[in-house]
Parts: sequence; structure tokens; C-alpha cells
Amino acid sequence: MSSPCQPESEAILSTLPYGYLLLDSENSILVWNPWLEKHTGIAKENAVGKALTEVIQIQPSKLNFLKLAREQNRPYILSAKLHGAFLQIPLKETNISGFSFMQQETHILPLQGGSGSIGICIRDVTATSVGEKRVKSLKKALDQAIEAAESANRAKSDFLAMISHDIRTPMNGVLGFTELMLASSLDNEQEEYLLSIKSSAKMLITLLNDILDFSKMEAGKMQILVRPFKPADIIRESIQLLRLDAQDKAVELLTRIEPDVPEIVLGDPVRFQQVVINLVSNSVKFTERGSVTVSMSCKPVDASGCSIHVSVKDTGIGMRSDAIQSLFNPYVRLDDVVTRRKAGTGLGLVISRRLCQAMGGDISVSSEYGKGSEFNFNILAHYTEDQRVVEPAADQDLALHIAPDLRIALVDDSPTNRKLSRLLLRKLGLEITALESASALFELLRKETFDLVFMDVQMPDIDGLEATQKIRSGEAGALNANVRICALTALAMTDDRDHCMEAGMNDYLAKPLNIGELRKLLATVSPSGR
Repeated sequence: MSSPCQPESEAILSTLPYGYLLLDSENSILVWNPWLEKHTGIAKENAVGKALTEVIQIQPSKLNFLKLAREQNRPYILSAKLHGAFLQIPLKETNISGFSFMQQETHILPLQGGSGSIGICIRDVTATSVGEKRVKSLKKALDQAIEAAESANRAKSDFLAMISHDIRTPMNGVLGFTELMLASSLDNEQEEYLLSIKSSAKMLITLLNDILDFSKMEAGKMQILVRPFKPADIIRESIQLLRLDAQDKAVELLTRIEPDVPEIVLGDPVRFQQVVINLVSNSVKFTERGSVTVSMSCKPVDASGCSIHVSVKDTGIGMRSDAIQSLFNPYVRLDDVVTRRKAGTGLGLVISRRLCQAMGGDISVSSEYGKGSEFNFNILAHYTEDQRVVEPAADQDLALHIAPDLRIALVDDSPTNRKLSRLLLRKLGLEITALESASALFELLRKETFDLVFMDVQMPDIDGLEATQKIRSGEAGALNANVRICALTALAMTDDRDHCMEAGMNDYLAKPLNIGELRKLLATVSPSGR
């Protein structure tokens, strides 16, 4: 049987970039175009006039689609992914697609007129399938990379949490016992040595805090709080904290606060002070003689707020222009670019810049070698109609009243910390019951009532979070199920406080223990009726 195609049709069929065959109502081949000859290796004369099943091996499901197309007089499209190939066309061994057979999209098209003839178009979609395959492969690789990155980030966080805890725990003893010794009778030389120990210990804690702050920022977990504070008081308090360091070097600390600075604004006073102290301490550090001047002014932004601008200008050794460019890169220390003499993490200025940016501002520096430097930063603050703010009075702690008959229990697996806590509280006129495990605490709570429990978090038998949950559920007896519980822990990462509160604790104190914070907490505890 000869092909029904006219010469013009033959020419068209020969240029088609896909396979085309035409079947009569009995599935005999009427047309077999050059594309099919090329890719199947079956010549037209060996195909035309023969039954489809004589020429190629075809699955029964494909024949069923031909039947449905005729009966319903509607086209069908068979995808490579769902239906597989209409013709099994092997690919060359040299192909790099990863497929052994050509991936095909097949269109089954009933001819109009009710003759039962069907045209079949076969398109090579191997490249598209390869693309889909590669996309899936890339997605899988990306998912694996993300999981690896998240795993590495978790490992880093766990490592930092462990290091933070393991450093803070012994530093709690170092600083605590140093404070106790400084309060005893000492000669001048002993006091000088102890002050050096205290200063070194605080420097180590500062370095640790820098690392933790930077880790929080990298993880996007740094929180900026909004509450009323007095900017001028923050400047004066910061200067006072650094005055002794300046006096040791005969460096004069000066302040200039413009009258346009609002008395009270809304913002984050802790982070604002952190930036101020960082910049002023750097200026004092690199100024051997002369002065460090801290100036503050304000520029209104709109009806709701203003930009507070702070300048820290010194008469120190200054920096060359090439050194300034790298100041705000992580782990680049001022010492490296200026003197190469002193230690530090190289994170202080990075943290300061990111804090300023988080508070809606930025930080910049200008300097002249041998003549000094000037750091400028600004933050956005909001006006407030409420003129009430907690005063950071220097003698505030002295006015605190601590009830002398408070019943306090403390659980901590470290003998050093138990001893230190007992001595510190004894200095405040209080006696405590110190225990080494949660199990021992449970036994005590079943017998006696307490006003406050200081709870370590990481303990070998039952950790502080689980212990708190057991107390709240009554597993340690109903007598103290609602006792006030304060975390006293060396865990100081971003979520540690939240975890303690979620477990049912009422308060949180981080080690190394700050005696002022301890005093403030105790002043809020009332003796229960006994």
C-alpha cells in the first residue's frame, strides 16, 4: 500500500522536527515520516502498509489510547513522565542524559470526518526530562546543603552554649570570691592584686559576651527592646563606669549634651549604653594623654520621633586611612590596625555597628594618624508622653529592703557555687539550705515550706527545667507546688531565659552572679505565712 501523501505533504513531513505517523481505522501505517526513519532505523518502505504492531513493539495500554481516541473522537496527550514512550527508541551509548531510551511526549489526534484515521506526533523531550531530573537533583542537593548548614549552625550554637556555660561556671566562683575578699580587711598590695583579678575576669566575660552577641546577630536572634529611658543619664552613667580607667592614664573624660536632647525617649537603653561604653572604652584605651569628649545632640525626624546623635572624640594615636576601611569587619581588632599590642575579639565595633543599624541608625569614624579619632553614631528614638522612667540611681540598692527571715533553698551540683552562694547570701543577712541534686530538693520540699528556690539548670540527675515542671505538677509534694523559683544558671544564650520561663520558673539570674541583681530580686520576695 502506498502513502496517500502528495509531494507538498511529503516535503512538509520531511522538515518536521518530530515524528509523525498516520494510521487507518485498522491501525495500519499510512505515513512514516523521515524523523521516524532516522531515529528508529526503520525505513518508510518497511513501515507503510503494515500493521503498527508488525513494525514496532507497542504496549497494550498505548493501543487502548488509540481505541479511546476513536471512540470519543478526542485527542490524548501521553507524557513521558506518566505514560512512558510510545516508541522504544534507544539512545546512543555516548549520550550524557542518564536515560537509555528517548523520553517522548505523544499526541494522539483523531482525524475529522469519522474515517477512524489517527495521526500520532512523537516529540523528543529528553532534554526537558534531563532538566527536570537535574532540577530534582539540584533540589535534593540544595535540601541536603541546607540541612548540613542548619546542622552546622546547631552544632555551632550548641558549642557556644557549652563554652559559655563551662566558662561562666568557674568565673562565677572567681568573681564571687574576689568580691568577698575585697570586702574583707586587706592591705594595699592585696587589694591591688584582687582588683587586677577582678578586672581580668570581667574582661574575659566581656569577650564571651561579644562572641555570644555576634552569634545572636548572625542567627538573626538579636532583640531590640523598646522602653522609656533618659539618654543623658545613660551617657553620664557610662562615663562614670569608665572614669577610673581614664584617671589611671590621666585622660580627662568630658561630656557635652545639647539642650535639644529630650529628657525621655523610647528605645533600648541597654543596647544604647553598650554602644556608648564600647566606643568610649576604645577611645580611653588608645589615648595616652589629653581627653575623650562625648557629645550628644538630637535631630527631629517626624512628629513621632528623632535621631539621637552621639560623638566620641579623642586625642589619641589615631589611625591611617587604610586602617579605617577594615575596622567594621568581623575579627579585625583596633589593636591590629593601630598598635598590634593588646588583646580582644575584634567584634566590638562590628556588634556596635549592627546594634546601631538594628536601632535605625549607623556608625562612622574619622581619624588622623597621631592626632586622634572621632566615632559618630546615631539611633532612632520615639517621643513619649509618659515621663515616668525607672531611675538608675546610684544608691538605689541601699534603699532595698530584704526580709531577714526568708526561707531559701538552692540546688547546684557545683560545690564551689554552693559555697559561694551561701556566703553571698550570708552577707545579705540570709541563711540558705544548699543541695547538690534535684532529687534531694524534692525530698526537702515534701517536708518544709520555702519562699524561694534558686535552681541550677544543668544538673546530672534531673535538670532544672524538668525539676521545675515536676515541682509545678506536684510531684515534689503539694506543699511547695507554687513556690517562687529563680534560675541561677551559667546558660546565657538567646533562648535560655525563655526556656526557663516556659518550664514554670518565675525569675532568671545568669552566672557570674551580679550581687546587685541578686539584692534586687531578694527585695521582691515576701515571707510566706508559716
